[in-house]
Amino acid sequence: MRKLSEVGIRTEASKLVSLLQASEDPDEWAHISTELIPILIAYWDEHPHSAMEMLEITVNNLSIELAKPLVREVILAWRNKPDYNPDAGGNADHCYLSALILSDNFDLAEYPWVERVLPKTLNKELNYKREMRDYDRKFALLKTVQYASRESSRLPE
Repeated sequence: MRKLSEVGIRTEASKLVSLLQASEDPDEWAHISTELIPILIAYWDEHPHSAMEMLEITVNNLSIELAKPLVREVILAWRNKPDYNPDAGGNADHCYLSALILSDNFDLAEYPWVERVLPKTLNKELNYKREMRDYDRKFALLKTVQYASRESSRLPE
């Protein structure tokens, strides 16, 4: 693979996600997801908003089994960056949270940020169906988070 600085992070991420979207081969998805990890990590430094959007698009095009370790590695690396903040992506915060939920990494959601972003994210994901791999299982994760958030709001303080 060429150095990222030679081709640009955005260009390389877009190219790989396009290959991922076009592929029907799970082995190829695994290979592409491995290539995407350092690119998504570096993308934060260029533009956190776009990095969050690209992470969500990546998750939508992977099975949960492949998305989970990718998201976990990317998010933990982002958190080690000196300028990390879950709000750094502005209006892409729902993309970030969608990526966490749909990859079965909701345990990485940060409080109180998640409390503010969750209603908008659930509304988007549950009411506007989009193409994604592993849709039924990802939808079940959304419903589980929705149910848990309703139950926790009923707990006495």
